[in-house]
Amino acid sequence: MSKRISTQIQILAMVLPLLAATPGKAQSAPPIADTYIASSKTSTNYGSQSALVVQTGTQTFLKFDLSALPSGISVSKATLRLYLNTVGASGNLDVFPVFNNWSEGTLTYKNAPLLGGSATGSHPVALSSSNLNEFVIIDITQLVQDWVSGIQPNYGLALALGGTTGSFSFDSKESISTSHQPELEIASTGPAGPQGLQGPQGLAGSPGPPGPAGPTGPQGPTGPQGPGVGFTFRNSFSPSASYAINDAVTYNGSTYVAIAASQGPNNPAPSTNPTAWSLIAQAGATGPAGTQGPPGPIGSTGPPGATGPTGPTGPIGPQGPPAPPPITVIHSGGSPYSMAGMTGFYWNNSGSTFTWNLDAPTAGKQYCFGNYSGQTGALIIASANGASIVYEGVSGASTNGILVSSGGKGDFICLVGVDSTHYTAAGAGYGSWTNR
Repeated sequence: MSKRISTQIQILAMVLPLLAATPGKAQSAPPIADTYIASSKTSTNYGSQSALVVQTGTQTFLKFDLSALPSGISVSKATLRLYLNTVGASGNLDVFPVFNNWSEGTLTYKNAPLLGGSATGSHPVALSSSNLNEFVIIDITQLVQDWVSGIQPNYGLALALGGTTGSFSFDSKESISTSHQPELEIASTGPAGPQGLQGPQGLAGSPGPPGPAGPTGPQGPTGPQGPGVGFTFRNSFSPSASYAINDAVTYNGSTYVAIAASQGPNNPAPSTNPTAWSLIAQAGATGPAGTQGPPGPIGSTGPPGATGPTGPTGPIGPQGPPAPPPITVIHSGGSPYSMAGMTGFYWNNSGSTFTWNLDAPTAGKQYCFGNYSGQTGALIIASANGASIVYEGVSGASTNGILVSSGGKGDFICLVGVDSTHYTAAGAGYGSWTNR
């Protein structure tokens, strides 16, 4: 069944009950004026056009002659019928009452009359390409009732968009292609006639859109306690513990409930004992690693560790500088002694103790000192700077020196290999160095 036939059946379904109840009380009022205005051409009149346009900036005006209606008529239903011949863009169509008189041959955008509020109660009709070449029926009962009762003058009505989008055109009374001019269908009520025969049941209509959700009702009273049994949480599973039915434990991140009693101390783990445990919450997967936090403060120094084992012996180091040569004291008694190559000889003529201080004599030379013939006195050798002194295998250092002779007559001391960087001869007593 085509949509056009379906729409016509719906119109008949609305009108036929009125005809049956009040024979001869349904009338059709043809238009006496129809045109449209456009904001793009504010001074242009379109009264002779065969189409009536409605789109952004464009409105259609219609006027119907109601003078043929009986005086005191009671309007029960009034519908506007339009034939849709063009759909440029989908949108909503609405109807508005006109508050000033106008003429089809002179109406332009500049002299357009004022319009009232929506005659459909702000319930525009949605149109799209699926409605093309079909009649559009719009209920304007309240507006026609106001015209007939004189509450509002009949200056006609205007068709305009019920939103921001849409582009349509309808046949005007000047159209000769289909002759589907606008019509105003009016049904009136009279005295009730006899009850007619019940007609056959019509086809089921399509479901209407769901209505808005109602307000939330008040909260009902708390219901009685259900038959369920609560769990007893026993923390982490322990193989040595005893568990009763409905005891709940955690194991490896999952939660289990006991479905059979178990006795320690060797209870199997819940994950391997499905006859005694039922899984109620599986452990979740490990989440991604978080970002590394800032370094913590440096801790206090720990106690020293145990001494490690002795390491291997290192390689022998390079040869060090030669040690200063020792001072060798040669003792000889008796008469004065002469040595080949001897640099100097010092005589003690006082007969008292004699000390010889070394402080840089010439290296490699020999020096002798002793008691002059007929004199006695102790002979002592000392180091001016603490160098080592060797005398007949006995070593010593310090300014006190080493007693090398008790002071016999003619005793003397010879020094061999003295290092000139350490020793010099400093006199103490009598005499002087004499080259021999």
